[in-house]
Amino acid sequence: MKKFLIIITLISLWSINSNSEVVAGLKCGKSIITVDKKYIYQIFANGDIDKYKITNKDQSYFAGTLKTKKTVYDVFFDLSSKSFTVNSKDNKTGTAGSYKVDCL
Repeated sequence: MKKFLIIITLISLWSINSNSEVVAGLKCGKSIITVDKKYIYQIFANGDIDKYKITNKDQSYFAGTLKTKKTVYDVFFDLSSKSFTVNSKDNKTGTAGSYKVDCL
């Protein structure tokens, strides 16, 4: 837990110091979402971090993608409704899934 809080603090401080467009530390489900100019970070309780490259943004939302060898993840972070949606698609089988969580 201590490691998790240190990571959140460092990312938040780095983002605040280096970017004017920042969303720092919104709790969405069991993870924390932080956004800077280029990436959306999803920080999980165990300390793992998913880093989505921003592909589209507006005053009320950020959209991003993360491509791995096996799966493509697309995310949509809606600031007006305070929700975070993750869509995934398996490259090999074509199986798709999604989930949406509310943010505090």
